[in-house]
Amino acid sequence: MHRRNSNSNVQDELSFAERTGRLVLVTTVIGVLAIGYYKLLKIAIDLLFSKIYLKFPFSTEHLIVTCMLTTGLLILIRTIYYCFCEFSALDYSNKGTKRKENIKRADDSYSMLFKFSYLYVGLSIFISALFTIATAIYFQNIIIISFFIVLLSPFLLGLFSRNFRQQIHKGLLIIKKNLKEIWAWGGISIIILMLLVVTMGGMQKLSFQVNFINDKKLPIKIHFENKIPDNVTLSFISTNDNEENDILTKEIKLTEKDFNRSFIEATEKSIKETKTHSIINYLNKEMKKGFQEAYLSKISHYDYNYALNASSYLKPGKNYVVIQFQIESLNNRFYKIVNEIDVSEAGAFLINKEDFVYK
Repeated sequence: MHRRNSNSNVQDELSFAERTGRLVLVTTVIGVLAIGYYKLLKIAIDLLFSKIYLKFPFSTEHLIVTCMLTTGLLILIRTIYYCFCEFSALDYSNKGTKRKENIKRADDSYSMLFKFSYLYVGLSIFISALFTIATAIYFQNIIIISFFIVLLSPFLLGLFSRNFRQQIHKGLLIIKKNLKEIWAWGGISIIILMLLVVTMGGMQKLSFQVNFINDKKLPIKIHFENKIPDNVTLSFISTNDNEENDILTKEIKLTEKDFNRSFIEATEKSIKETKTHSIINYLNKEMKKGFQEAYLSKISHYDYNYALNASSYLKPGKNYVVIQFQIESLNNRFYKIVNEIDVSEAGAFLINKEDFVYK
């Protein structure tokens, strides 16, 4: 009896070692892949968000990044679920049926992790390739079309083989069995793609500066960079000793056309056909077919300036200048600048704060 119990304990110990080893292996591999995935994704997103496509809201780059994000997210969810199941299986306080259920669930989640990882990666490659081919055909990009024809040649030749057709049939059955996962992958991809497209338009950061210059005319200079509000309002309010407010004039409403502007605008366009017919020019022209015209937001820069002489809007005593505007984006933000300016009987100005800077 003692020897039998000893053998049983060894088997349990081996089972525990195998499970912990498997858990460590999965977390280590996923961790290493996650670091590489994160770095590649960061580079891809930086490149992606530096462009705003003008003719169509997204391009091949968006789709590839979307597929990467979706695949990474779902694999991460599967990994977390597996770790949870494996930790439950390692809980030896559970006995009998409960323990068997935990072990079965851990084993199933382990096999599903790899099974669906292959599925997600395959979907990413397939959708990216399909979109690239469709774009190439639409824009008649001979080089990309030729590349895919060469790439698909072994597959097309394999259709004449019975064994190959059987493998395709098995693959279609696997796809049929996993339609829920495929639909889930597709749904998440659409959501992520929409988020990418929506957030792309707001990549340029708002920057503004308001200067109150202390001279006879008291000019107020308003400067916006890259973005400008639809409306900017200026109000001038005077306050007496009893803290009673007196609105000195009607609100001054400014629109974009009231601002002087200067800008550097960079766009990426397809290469135009040149008179020379060298092989390099031909290849450049063909490779750029289907590439959309894009606005390069990181290189482009816009400046909007407005100046107003405020001395005539103020009266002796305590005055307040109120500047208000709203920037429309995913999170609409309302900005209000209030500055106190005291005017002496002799007409001298005491400005509480001369510069307001937001970057």
